[in-house]
Amino acid sequence: MIVRKLHHVAYRCRDASETVDFYTNVLGLKFSHAVRNDNVPSTGEFYPHLHIFFEMDDGSSVAFFETPNEAPMSFDPNTPQWVQHLALEIDSKETQLAFRERLDAMGVDYIGPTDHGFVQSIYFFDPNGHRLELTYRSQQPGELERAEQEAPRLLEKWLSDRKQWGEQDDLD
Repeated sequence: MIVRKLHHVAYRCRDASETVDFYTNVLGLKFSHAVRNDNVPSTGEFYPHLHIFFEMDDGSSVAFFETPNEAPMSFDPNTPQWVQHLALEIDSKETQLAFRERLDAMGVDYIGPTDHGFVQSIYFFDPNGHRLELTYRSQQPGELERAEQEAPRLLEKWLSDRKQWGEQDDLD
């Protein structure tokens, strides 16, 4: 048994129309699907919403719910803004440069490029306040295999080192 791939990831949006404009015109994704419901299909709970999908080249999607009857959107005040983000892979440095030029032309501020060693990234926010990363692979041959072998050791070291900052006993 294995999980094959990401089907979609879903977030809340403030305004479906504004979100469609950003994800189609800024990121170039295909607005592939929309579902309007008055009830949550899995629970039957009354919750009017629009669920919109943007398809990527591999068939996976980024999706959003507009839920107009709810309190305004907010983000977790206990999590640094840079932690929760959606990283989208692009094919090259040239593509990233083209996106930077598009972001500049559309007045979207971004950070980067940032060199993570195995990927090169830029960061920016969508109109809903979700942090996005556009990244391309820049690793050298064999680098990913070495990183995979090193991952368990780094986890063990982290588990040991984090004691100096205290344990998180209550994960609400």
